[in-house]
Amino acid sequence: MGAIAGVINWRSDSGGTGISQLETNLARVTTQMGKIGAGDRKTWSDGPAALSFQPTAPDSIEAGSLAHDSEARLTIVGDVRLDNRASLCDQLSVPADRRENISDAALILLAYRKWEFECPDHLLGDFSFAIWDAANRRLFAARDLAGVRPFYYHVDDRQFVFASDLPAVSAAEGVPWELRDGYSAGKGADRDPAPTAFATICRLPQHHAMVVTEDGIRTFAWWAPERVPEVRHRSDADYVEALRDLLHKAVACRLPESGSVAAHLSGGISSSSVATIASQLAHQGGQDLSFLHALPRDATPLVPKDERRLVKAIIEQEGRPCHDAPSMTPFTAAWTRIRHIGDRQPGIQLREPLTRRTATEHGAHILLTGLGGSGLATYSGSYDQHLYEGHPIQWLSFFREYAPLHNRPIVGAIVSKSHLGRIPRKLRKFCRGQFRNPSKGRLQQEGSIWREDSLYRPDTDGSQKSLWNQFITRPTNSVREVHIRRLCGADLVSALEGWTINGWNEQVEYRHPMLDRRLIEFVMGIPGSLLCHHGYMCWLVREAMKDVLPNAWGPFAKPALQQDRTRLNAEFDRDVARPLFTELLAEDWDWQCIEPAGVQRVMDSSRNSGSWWGGPVSALRIEMFLNRDLERSVLDRLTEWEARGTVEYSVLRRASA
Repeated sequence: MGAIAGVINWRSDSGGTGISQLETNLARVTTQMGKIGAGDRKTWSDGPAALSFQPTAPDSIEAGSLAHDSEARLTIVGDVRLDNRASLCDQLSVPADRRENISDAALILLAYRKWEFECPDHLLGDFSFAIWDAANRRLFAARDLAGVRPFYYHVDDRQFVFASDLPAVSAAEGVPWELRDGYSAGKGADRDPAPTAFATICRLPQHHAMVVTEDGIRTFAWWAPERVPEVRHRSDADYVEALRDLLHKAVACRLPESGSVAAHLSGGISSSSVATIASQLAHQGGQDLSFLHALPRDATPLVPKDERRLVKAIIEQEGRPCHDAPSMTPFTAAWTRIRHIGDRQPGIQLREPLTRRTATEHGAHILLTGLGGSGLATYSGSYDQHLYEGHPIQWLSFFREYAPLHNRPIVGAIVSKSHLGRIPRKLRKFCRGQFRNPSKGRLQQEGSIWREDSLYRPDTDGSQKSLWNQFITRPTNSVREVHIRRLCGADLVSALEGWTINGWNEQVEYRHPMLDRRLIEFVMGIPGSLLCHHGYMCWLVREAMKDVLPNAWGPFAKPALQQDRTRLNAEFDRDVARPLFTELLAEDWDWQCIEPAGVQRVMDSSRNSGSWWGGPVSALRIEMFLNRDLERSVLDRLTEWEARGTVEYSVLRRASA
């Protein structure tokens, strides 16, 4: 586990000032990156190339790091964890006496020698690496299928700079700190994952590779979801058995042979499946494993369909400890929400910093998660999935089985769950004039917080729906289309990068079994109708986990998290957002994006609303990037306010030190 970096300067010579400038520039990058690392970094340089590996844990193994092949004149730097070492060793004819000690990075070098640019397609696991091919004067880089390990880069006519951390790339000489004109930092499954908030820095998209030469760069996808073959078995039982086997393989290859491990346990089917399988495998292998829950389980009384009932049942079944993260305060929430744009917080969930800290306090430095499951392996599909696939008889049979399970008549089930049943309700709303006027959308109203001449404006086009689109909802895409959007968009990769990079701060490595390539390709290839089957959503996963999860498993919601989120939003509004903007707007700042009068109007018109601060906080993050004096002022205020309270984790104070 570690962060990688490198500089390719095509104008540097074999010695003298060129090499000196190259190494100096790499030092600027690695110094910035070293703020998130632990242990001594490794560096290497030769000709126009300089590479560096920064361990992110004191006992980082040599799986990543730097590796050399002097015969082929190849050098690799990589953050790598391979799951198919045995099969790779067979394909690459690695001698038996070398297989145990050869590093993952060295295996990739051998794969590159055999398959060149096609080598990523032969790898299973999480990886981000760059190979300097001195013989051909080119750099080859690649990222894993889902984008678990980050890779950012800058290119101009003089140099190519890359690193695992975006601020590290921006620290290189000659990389301007300019915001990307028109960049939208909002959510969007269809948003291009390559651009970042910086005009001259991009990310290498997930399941992509690139070749860098003096003539320029070429980026290509080494894996295409459209080419995933269909998976067909003879019976439902065969699908269930295949999924169960893949789930166990995905978890097993991510369990370390020794050391303490923690598993997220939220009560959802993804994290519950991963945690329970990991616990049973750990019993067999003798590993030390504990569970993590995102907030105190006694925060609120239990209610029907409470996810904490399943959490309790799994704990009792497995006999393992479960550590609860403490309740979040408005000040710990502030550091996640009011963050420096481009800082190490992309896509991070609000509660994850405290959950991660709880894990390290109990000695766990590897965290298993269910991240990605709800959009891929455990995607529930649509109630009308059979109808979309052209099988109306199966659609009707599904609701015939669904209705008695939920004590409803079949007509009532169709009206409440099917898109067909929603049309009469929407027609009544349309006739009563209850549809929102598209010309007065929420984002357009909040747009008044932005200066008219600001280059950085929110993208509002996607949020405005015509009356027709509000009336007739477009049918849900096929399951395969949903998977493709999820895998190729920006949301998932941003979340993964946030978890990975922030984990380095606590010397934690995240592993995501639900994003295993074999599991993803299986779920993408099966008929979508298996997801909603025999009256159940997520039927296939339910059946696969029937003998693994406790009998208490059911269609649980997350009322405890929702109630705590409501509490946190109200406290954040009262203790942070409103007093912060009140003080800032009263001072004479040189606002570049924010229109002070507009923010004041939003505050005044939202006295009883806890969500008014979404737009202003987004704008403030950009202002903090453009004005470092404002950034220091905001962090100093929050640190001072936090010190007056009783905050268990002083995140803001550490970050602003």
